[in-house]
Amino acid sequence: MEVEQVKEKGKKLFTLQQFNERAIEIFNLSHDKPLSKNGIECPICNNELLDSNFGYELNAGLMTKKVLCDNYNCGYEGFRFLLN
Repeated sequence: MEVEQVKEKGKKLFTLQQFNERAIEIFNLSHDKPLSKNGIECPICNNELLDSNFGYELNAGLMTKKVLCDNYNCGYEGFRFLLN
């Protein structure tokens, strides 16, 4: 019902992929550096994972960084341990 109302008002609906790609673009523009590839393979689709720009967290006494898949359709998110 709501979708029909939005279409009737002439608003453009975006696909989830389009929305997510735009969100990543805006996120990258709002930070000092873009998401960076880290050389780690995604456990689901085998594309390269990206490091987030968010701060580090302590996880069981070890520093971790959030990672996400470079393939926006995959949607994998996880954490990696920091060696240094």
